[in-house]
Amino acid sequence: MKKALSIILLSSLSGCASMGQPDPEIGFESTVNLKGYYFSESNGNVLENGQLVKKKTYAYIKFNNLEENQLTYIVATSPAVNGIVRGDAISTRVTSHYRVDNNHSDKGYRISFYQQKGNMHLDYVLNADINGVIEDFTFQPL
Repeated sequence: MKKALSIILLSSLSGCASMGQPDPEIGFESTVNLKGYYFSESNGNVLENGQLVKKKTYAYIKFNNLEENQLTYIVATSPAVNGIVRGDAISTRVTSHYRVDNNHSDKGYRISFYQQKGNMHLDYVLNADINGVIEDFTFQPL
């Protein structure tokens, strides 16, 4: 009887431990600001006339719909002006559903999304800290 009670108690405790884990999606989305976009500037390779050319690139992330887990990711060759990116400056535009997982290395979040381009499947991964600050991106209010 004592052994059976111990097993029941341990299984109850392990259930509590797993139930205590917060949903990473809820945690991350509680930090997302929808009244603006996330911006990053870096040097990257851009395809020009069939050649890869190293240029300054500007990346933008906009969370469109948290209920449907939808975001838009844009890479451009010139910066946005008043939150607007010129159409001819866009080298990559992805509108995708995203997924949020725990990033166990720093107790933050891992946001992943993808792009289907013909036969190619491209995966994108963003890392955010526990406060929702996305690595290498700053928030720009509109």
